[in-house]
Amino acid sequence: GSLGASSSAAAARHPAPPRDLVTMKDIQTAQGEMFQTPYMRLIEAASRYARIFLAALVLHTRRSGVPDASTADVMRAVEQLCRTHNEDLPPAGAGPRIACQLASQRLILAGPGG
Repeated sequence: GSLGASSSAAAARHPAPPRDLVTMKDIQTAQGEMFQTPYMRLIEAASRYARIFLAALVLHTRRSGVPDASTADVMRAVEQLCRTHNEDLPPAGAGPRIACQLASQRLILAGPGG
């Protein structure tokens, strides 16, 4: 009898964490999975201008509220980002090349047109 009472008292002092509680280990596991995806590895391996292009694409689509953007629109945003952060501008004509490279890696969806 007393053994059961003592284990109940110990359980009350040190309750097991609920099953739906997120632990630090869960967070670390999720972070590891998130940053080890094939897409994240492709982005990390991309050229500086390709990463700037992706950032400019996100910036443009958030500002415009439209999920589509022309290469010219994105390159204007690239130039703005480069000037704001004192980066060299990409070479002339680099936009379509960068877009094709990112599309071939399926990092962006690209269709015909500008």
